[in-house]
Amino acid sequence: MKVNRAEFVSRLEKVYPAVGKNRVVPGTQYLQISRGTIWATNGAMVIRTQFPADLDFECGVLGKPLLQLLRSVDCENIELIREGRGIHVNAGKVNAVFADYPMNYTAGVVTPDCTCNEADTISGLVKGLDACKFAVSKFATEKALCGVLLDEDILQSTDRQRIVLWSLHTSLTGMRCSIPVMLIDVMNRVKDEISMVGYSASTGRFVVVLHDGTYIDCLTYNGQFRDLRNFLPASGSPSVKVSCADQVAGAIERHIAFLADVESHDKRISFRLYKDKCTVASQYTNIEYLEEELKVSCDADSEVGFDVNPLYLRDVAGLCSDFTYFTTAGILLIESGELRYLVCADSRDITASDCREHRIGRDPAHKERFFLANGATCSSTSSG
Repeated sequence: MKVNRAEFVSRLEKVYPAVGKNRVVPGTQYLQISRGTIWATNGAMVIRTQFPADLDFECGVLGKPLLQLLRSVDCENIELIREGRGIHVNAGKVNAVFADYPMNYTAGVVTPDCTCNEADTISGLVKGLDACKFAVSKFATEKALCGVLLDEDILQSTDRQRIVLWSLHTSLTGMRCSIPVMLIDVMNRVKDEISMVGYSASTGRFVVVLHDGTYIDCLTYNGQFRDLRNFLPASGSPSVKVSCADQVAGAIERHIAFLADVESHDKRISFRLYKDKCTVASQYTNIEYLEEELKVSCDADSEVGFDVNPLYLRDVAGLCSDFTYFTTAGILLIESGELRYLVCADSRDITASDCREHRIGRDPAHKERFFLANGATCSSTSSG
């Protein structure tokens, strides 16, 4: 049968983010077609969409080569024919045959326990998830920390080096789960098309529905997730407020470039603050260093200094013009709108309370402190 190529490609692209890359489980690499329904699953996330035309057959076809072919050809319509164990694709002067794989997965529907279809609330959720995702843990064994925790009216993330908090204007009652980055990326890509979000505590799956009926659900992370608000410095804690007249983002990038050959976790820059001056410095070897001065407004009565990994500031570099340094706690706090961003100065792990000697950059005397050992815990009830 003939179908419109552009429309078919558009539908395939909707489900393609759920196509898996695991060759050990080949079924997750397929796009599966069942008459007017097209879906894919990588084992954790399912995306299903409807195609206006009845394709009149069922098949499983490798997603990547099919989509690449259809993107590359220049014709209005294509013809799809199922013959024997193959799917024939005729696109103008281009003809291809793809193997027809058995359909081993079904695209079931999860019924959420709680939902939200308010556009502004959904928009704020997607924006906050995207702002928090850079600070999730990269270690799979840390389970819940690998995603962004949605706790009704607040989003939280940490990779044990920094903490990101994002306040939601409207509480999503009953939604308490750790959302994987792969789902956040999909939601951000289709943010203007989302009509409903929901969560099923019994299955541990987060559900997203688009205006055109496309259905997405994804398994959330389980495990313990501490309430990271407990690490905000107490009101009245000794602090220094800094407002920079010069562009901090440019300085951060220069020092990152200067330290290009230093391991990511060992990069370090020093801030020295006093009244209207801020000195930013980094050292690569005993004789190689970079230093520059920034014009600032600072309420410190005496010189205050701290060291920090510049990579932990890069993600919020545009917001670094105003920050607060808590001198006793050794914490840098950046606030902007709904966002609160914390990073430990003179340390890398913000999630424990003990101190350990570590070599940081070129400074063997540096003490690395660990941030999140004591704090109230909250567990995600989802499975995965």
